[in-house]
Amino acid sequence: MSETSAASIRSITNIAPKFTNGMTIGGTNITSLITLTEYYEQTLVPVGAAPGAVWWDGTTLYQFVNSSWKVVPATPPPRNSGDRGIVADIQNIFSFGIDYYNIPTGSVKADFGTLSTDITKVAGCSNGSRGVFGGGFFSTARSTIQYITISTLGNSTTFGDLTLARGNAGACSNGPRGIFAGGEQWSTPIDYITIATTGNATSFGSLTTAKSIAGMCADTTYGLIVGGSSGSATVTTHYITIATLGNSINFGDLTVARNRSGACAASSRGVIGGSDNSLILEYVTLSTPANANTFGNLLSSGNGRIAPFANDTRGVFSNGNGTFQYVTIATLGNATTFSTGNPGYNEAGSCSGS
Repeated sequence: MSETSAASIRSITNIAPKFTNGMTIGGTNITSLITLTEYYEQTLVPVGAAPGAVWWDGTTLYQFVNSSWKVVPATPPPRNSGDRGIVADIQNIFSFGIDYYNIPTGSVKADFGTLSTDITKVAGCSNGSRGVFGGGFFSTARSTIQYITISTLGNSTTFGDLTLARGNAGACSNGPRGIFAGGEQWSTPIDYITIATTGNATSFGSLTTAKSIAGMCADTTYGLIVGGSSGSATVTTHYITIATLGNSINFGDLTVARNRSGACAASSRGVIGGSDNSLILEYVTLSTPANANTFGNLLSSGNGRIAPFANDTRGVFSNGNGTFQYVTIATLGNATTFSTGNPGYNEAGSCSGS
């Protein structure tokens, strides 16, 4: 062991001194004491920052070095949700609008825009910034895919086409990749898209059982297909690893059979509800195949797919008749009123972002 005495230590370059084996003073390795003490998360450039401060402007990560902000190469984690809930297709009044809601506060719907193609029974997913709606029905099943920028009000724009026409399909996303499966045509093919890049869908694999009106949700790794009709309401759930092409795999069973089911997820917990006046909510851990467990109850129910959407904390469900209810996804319990006086959504597509 060596011992060194120095009045000061300085670098003769523009790079700070490095002590790769640590630096012990008074018996303590002081390199282990370095902590981040100054962090900014804002659009405007921070003023008065100290050396080493970190700033995230929503797109790029910076660190304050040598009196200026330097870009820190970083890839933000993928997102498939946000604080703005989106619902497309208002079938009960037969218009083709897009509405939005503020998830953290609860709110009566506000008009976002309209679908560029007159269509109902669409399926929705997002990458946190772009919302995508695929398939649907108008006189016949459609293969159309449309998209919106969730932060900017306006009408949808053409994205491409699914590999086949699907009415009442399910959809989910891990962030970069959107998945569409099932439909009233009793199809088994699963499609995928890259949400950031417009174009036609590509074959992903197949469902183990043909389904329609199945609920879907996902975390950033796994996609879950829950309930739905295979001639009658089903209890089966299956899952896929979204980044890896392939067929769905059995996950477990629901506590009740569900025809028009809906699901949303946060932090790898999926919450499932809906189906022909059922009040029961149940949950699964998306990373662990197993049967579902009881979560709580909805306040009220309805006969349509319940247009669920979620942020990182709260899951919101429509009853199909104009009332929205929410749950805190991490905490088991019954739903609470989110907002009332909304349109009666029936078999609508939904997603969230910011």
